[in-house]
Amino acid sequence: MPHTIKWLSWCADTFERAGGLNQPILMYLTAPWCHWCSIMETTTFQDDQVQQWLKHKFVCMRVNVDQYPHVADRYHFGGYPSVIILTAEGEILQGENYLSGREMISFLEESFRKHGKHACHNSSRFHAQANALQDKHQGRDEADRTLAIQPSLSLRKINQILDRSYDQEFGGFFIDDGEIKFPLPEIYDYLLSFGMGYSNAQEVMMVRKTLDQMLAGELYDRENGGFFRFCERKDWTHAHQEKLLESNAGLLSCYLKAIDIYGWESYKGAVFQTLNYLMTDFWDEETGLFGGSRRENHLDRIPYTNWNSLMASVLIRAGRIFNYPRYLKLGLQVLDLLWTRCYRFGQGMSHFCAPETSAPALLTDQTQYMLALLDAYQYTGEKTYLKRAGLLMGQMEENYRMPAGNYGDIPIIDSKPGYLKIPLIPFMENMDVVLLFMRLAHLTEIDLYKVRGENLLHILGPMHHDNPIFVAKYGLGLLELGRFNADQNLIDVCEH
Repeated sequence: MPHTIKWLSWCADTFERAGGLNQPILMYLTAPWCHWCSIMETTTFQDDQVQQWLKHKFVCMRVNVDQYPHVADRYHFGGYPSVIILTAEGEILQGENYLSGREMISFLEESFRKHGKHACHNSSRFHAQANALQDKHQGRDEADRTLAIQPSLSLRKINQILDRSYDQEFGGFFIDDGEIKFPLPEIYDYLLSFGMGYSNAQEVMMVRKTLDQMLAGELYDRENGGFFRFCERKDWTHAHQEKLLESNAGLLSCYLKAIDIYGWESYKGAVFQTLNYLMTDFWDEETGLFGGSRRENHLDRIPYTNWNSLMASVLIRAGRIFNYPRYLKLGLQVLDLLWTRCYRFGQGMSHFCAPETSAPALLTDQTQYMLALLDAYQYTGEKTYLKRAGLLMGQMEENYRMPAGNYGDIPIIDSKPGYLKIPLIPFMENMDVVLLFMRLAHLTEIDLYKVRGENLLHILGPMHHDNPIFVAKYGLGLLELGRFNADQNLIDVCEH
């Protein structure tokens, strides 16, 4: 039977509709690359009884997590699909991941009963849940100020954490229990940077083996080019067939750094093949930008600012390393198109450009676009890119900076439904702010940027939770700070 569920979008009107009807909201978190989402949509949501329940007793809201990652960060249940029941105020009543038709009916029946009981009480639990979510992600302002004076991670401690998670047999790093192997460009980037000048260091051997094994296994598509999202086995086999622009751009950046710094020429073939693959199979002629993901023959054509910015940086670096003007021209073209289509006066960069959909503005879009602008400036010397970065930096300070000195994932001034009222402090994006400050200090010789970057680095230090991805990103900040101080000492010596 035809799909008859009336899906609404994430917006204040959806919550107001639920309140007016006194009905719970079924929020479905999905992604175009998600295999189990596709199965659920062709089975569970096609079930006649499920459709009747949803039509008469729920307000249905579908959220693409690539378009609205800030919503997913606050509501997902560990993976996708996530099916969450909300009140009209945005409070979570319960949630699950994949559900069959029979499981969904039981889930909806229980949810409807819970909603009826909840309506008899006040919404004080919403505030308790909101406070718990905020505490989980970054703590109170007072706690942040206390954290700022605690000691930061050392490079030795970072390397010990990474060594413990390293797979000696097949390369790569384990983040959680189990055999699943995800490509983790942040870790490889740090190890490549740490090993500069020490080609025989253990850290360099770890990343070399990992880069080799990914190409030798099934993560890399040797027929078409590009990297799949992850492998189910630790020996880099049983790859899931979806590909993401984000992970491909991140891995390309690492392979390019390996070629540029260490001269590992054997990676050139995979780099060229993957670049050409992305420039054809991910390229959208209509927008002139890259789509977000590809699963089987379907390309998600929505151009995301943060991921296209990563790709622009890759193309600019590839143009420099290989002396190939075509790559440079395309990278600069992507940056200019993003500026034309996604820049909002006083707000900065929107997350994507799709005229029919309201796009949020997220911290990740500001940081990734500014980092790409600095790459463009360093390669071309064109001051327009530096001026854009300076303008966006000022707007980021106004819209995202929290009282404790760190940065929220969404603008602090917007009116927001549900848990979007809760400011979250994303560790990785805040570390990108650190890297931005340090690079701007290098390029402009404005010492204030260095001070701001160092202060934020100390604030973030205790928030890593020994997560290998977090500590590797933190290590990049430490390395940038160390190089800046070394350069300044050299300048001081030369001047005297």
